[in-house]
Amino acid sequence: MRKFKILLPYLARWNQPSKSRFHQIADRLAKNGCIVHVIQAPTLKSEEITFRERNINFHNNIKLHTIKLNRRIWENAKIGKVIKKGYYGLAVIQMVKRLMREFSIDVLWLYNLPHYPLSKIDGCIIVFDYVDDYLAMLNTEAKFSNNRVVELIEKAFLRKLLRRADIVFSVSKVLYDHVKEVVGEKKGLILPNGVDLSLFSLTDSSFSGPRSIPQGKATVGFAGAFEYFIDFNMIFEAARRLPKVQFVLVGGGREYQRLVKLKKSENLNNIHFTGLVASEEVPQHVSRMDICLNSFKQTRVSHAACSMKLFEYLALGKPVITSTIEEVKNVDKGFLYYADTAEELVDRIRWILRCYQEAVEKTSKAKPIIVRKYNWDIIAEQFANTIEAHL
Repeated sequence: MRKFKILLPYLARWNQPSKSRFHQIADRLAKNGCIVHVIQAPTLKSEEITFRERNINFHNNIKLHTIKLNRRIWENAKIGKVIKKGYYGLAVIQMVKRLMREFSIDVLWLYNLPHYPLSKIDGCIIVFDYVDDYLAMLNTEAKFSNNRVVELIEKAFLRKLLRRADIVFSVSKVLYDHVKEVVGEKKGLILPNGVDLSLFSLTDSSFSGPRSIPQGKATVGFAGAFEYFIDFNMIFEAARRLPKVQFVLVGGGREYQRLVKLKKSENLNNIHFTGLVASEEVPQHVSRMDICLNSFKQTRVSHAACSMKLFEYLALGKPVITSTIEEVKNVDKGFLYYADTAEELVDRIRWILRCYQEAVEKTSKAKPIIVRKYNWDIIAEQFANTIEAHL
């Protein structure tokens, strides 16, 4: 593999507790000799996981650069997340140009609408990593985006960004279908999310499981971001109806404090929170779960998402109950259970607990698919090979 140099203008802090898609791919590129320059945002007091920090080790080939922003703008609590990221996208232009000259950058790695101004920069391969339905996210997170005129402008910017990019990676088939409409199949490639198999050990023993779960000993769990697109209302209602089942919720985010208060107000003693944990600690929490939840609200953001936690659950051989979202249906090859209401969720939990060995055997169908397609080693290799073909 050619040892190319990449520049990633990251819209958060690199030393965050949970490793993102960008960390997973960058780590592997760095280990294979590529140099990855990461521009990170300044520190920010925020409930978002991407701005919480811890000390992490990363490869010497990953070089961090922190942009300087006007603190009165960046730290102003009255200015919303979307506006701040737009400000970042404009403020980072000169820094990107300087680093490109200084380090002879081969690839500019972009992934969000605030990166639109950077797509105009010449002199290197431009990769656009289409990892979320950005228009739907804007319409959810920025009230002004519900304006029809603003929505048309956003759509136009996204289309131009897709056209300007030399390579477009889409995290899901849902997003890839949109790319095909705009630029055709030549530029586009589905590059999904996956699982770190060095952490989530994919062994035969993962899929053996107990033959049954003792009555009153069952644990149902969720591990991921506590954000608006997760259907915590459905999870809480299932916990109310199944008081003998323990529900463990692993992670943090903007919904965390609300959910903690809700648990206390209703005295739901069968719901337990771990708080935010490092990526390396997630497997030990998931390994204690008997059933895992991939519960999303039915939104455009959800339907386009390729959930990392789904593959992490499956790699540990855990039966998974998921919402019926489009990309999950594209991934599923007969190894998932579906529930879109509290009633359905309760029914699925009860059935799996009665027939646990059968459920574990069903889950084992996921193993060869994860090995072949949904693991970060394979994904990073595809990322690198596609870029190398354009250099």
